[in-house]
Amino acid sequence: MGLLAAAASARYAVSLFVVAVLVLGLDQISKGWVRANLLPGQAIPADGPFRITHVTNTGGAFGLLVLANLSSQRAAQQIFPFVILPQFFLAGIFNPIHVLPWYLEILSRISPLRYAVDLTRNVFYQGRPEYPLVVLDTPVVNGAIMAVLFAAFLITGTFLFVRSEQNR
Repeated sequence: MGLLAAAASARYAVSLFVVAVLVLGLDQISKGWVRANLLPGQAIPADGPFRITHVTNTGGAFGLLVLANLSSQRAAQQIFPFVILPQFFLAGIFNPIHVLPWYLEILSRISPLRYAVDLTRNVFYQGRPEYPLVVLDTPVVNGAIMAVLFAAFLITGTFLFVRSEQNR
């Protein structure tokens, strides 16, 4: 009986591995196709319940920058609400940010989430009459700023992480 259970367990593990490789492969193929065929912010079809849209995510690089300066998981759990929640308001997720006081405008412009939210709004409101009322920048501007922030956060975060590991 033990040999049968081991064989079933091995088949299950191999099946799980094959499914994971297939999903990862399809994910990478679809991302490559989107990068090659769609401009940032472009969606196909333009309308409908199901759309494929070219968007990017700079959150990983920002997280690396912050986490490189934290000493433990507990510190990260205590700090991240104070880092992330203000970005929700400064990015305009809950409130309009067309007219902000100058000091909040500066904070909003250095918030990475602002550009991801605006790019999403570009895609959603494209071709609609309320577009100029909702969208702050063009998809190209949002994509360029997100790329610059991604590179800056990734380089700075990696440098700080390597330095902290060497000083252990």
